[in-house]
Amino acid sequence: MDKFRISRAKAVNGVFLLGLLGSLVYTTNAGLYWLDIIDHFINYYGLVLVALLEVIAVAWFFKLSSLREHINAVSEIKIGRWWDWSLKYVTVFILAVLLIKDIWGNLQKPYEGYSIDALGTGILVILIGMLVSAILTLRRGKDVA
Repeated sequence: MDKFRISRAKAVNGVFLLGLLGSLVYTTNAGLYWLDIIDHFINYYGLVLVALLEVIAVAWFFKLSSLREHINAVSEIKIGRWWDWSLKYVTVFILAVLLIKDIWGNLQKPYEGYSIDALGTGILVILIGMLVSAILTLRRGKDVA
């Protein structure tokens, strides 16, 4: 509402319309299958991919030492320099291995025996969600006074 200066009613109606159109596929005879595929991909790949990108962004593009100092200042548990190394290398490695291993496994034996085309739809949904998020974030809204 603030970024695009639209009324609450327009914002609610727009989100409602998108939700309605996006959920029509679930009303078909194959709706349960689509729900299963999209749920699997968003709840596994989407979460792991977002976690991996967030860890890369924080560990490689922000000053970890000041983040660590802040955490130590407000927490009872103190973390050392090992935390920087763990975040930069170990966590990124583990998340990347999990993602690659599961993608490879789905290519060898697709999830629940679905076709590769159906699984491609799950990946497409994730990519569309990321694209829409990026466009809305980068789109310049009206200045808020």
